[in-house]
Amino acid sequence: MKVISIFFLSFILFFACTKKKGLQDESITGLLKSLSETENFEQASACYSAGTLRIVSDIITFNNISKDELFPILAFLRGALSWDIISENITEDKAEFNIIITDHITDNMVGFALPCLMKREQDKWRIDMEKEMTAMRDSFKVRSKNNYLNKKLKESL
Repeated sequence: MKVISIFFLSFILFFACTKKKGLQDESITGLLKSLSETENFEQASACYSAGTLRIVSDIITFNNISKDELFPILAFLRGALSWDIISENITEDKAEFNIIITDHITDNMVGFALPCLMKREQDKWRIDMEKEMTAMRDSFKVRSKNNYLNKKLKESL
C-alpha cells in the first residue's frame, strides 16, 4: 500500500511540475512576474504586444536570427526574483514605468534599472517594445546594406 501511495504522489508531483507555464495574470505586475519566469521564446512572446511581435517576426524571417537569439532580449526580466517600480505613469491604455531589480539569480544584475512601456490590447496589458525592435530591425538592414557595398567594393579592386 505504501508503494502505491508513493507512486501516486510521484505521479501527481510530476504533472504539477511539468505543467506548461502561462501568464500569471494579465495585470501589469502579473505580466512582469510571468516574464521573470519565462523558460522559452513562446512563453516570453505571450507577454508582448501584437506590434512588437510583428517586428520580431520580421527580424527572425528576414535577418536569419533565431528565436533562441532573441529570447534573452524578450525575457529581459528572466531570473529577477524581485524588483521595485520606482516611477510610473499609467493612463487608460498605456503604462510607462521604471523598474529596479532588487534581487536576481545573478548578483551583478541587482540594482539594474529598466524602463518599460506597456499598452492595453483587448483589455490585457502587453509589453510594447515596438520602437526598440524596429530600431533593431533597421540596424540589421543598414548592416546588411553596408556588407553588400563592402563586398562590391572588394570585388571591384
